Amino acid sequence: MKLTDQDKELIISWGYTEKDFWQIEKAIRVSRYELEGKFISRRELISMIGREEYLSGICRSAFHGSAARMTEDGKEVNFDSWALFH
Repeated sequence: MKLTDQDKELIISWGYTEKDFWQIEKAIRVSRYELEGKFISRRELISMIGREEYLSGICRSAFHGSAARMTEDGKEVNFDSWALFH
């Protein structure tokens, strides 16, 4: 998944810079997502929490190794980006 121009504008509004895009895009490629002990695809995750919430989680995970977000029904989704740092 490539970041769209709209994604980039949103990410910049959160305080990230254009220099951060490469790391965020790399995290998108290598990250894994877990819901209730099961790994799910990025596509499934985005359909559950929406693109903006997904971007929020992946941006945090890209620089901190992990992040968590909640689905609308209160389930925790974990973002695992540690492979980015190996």
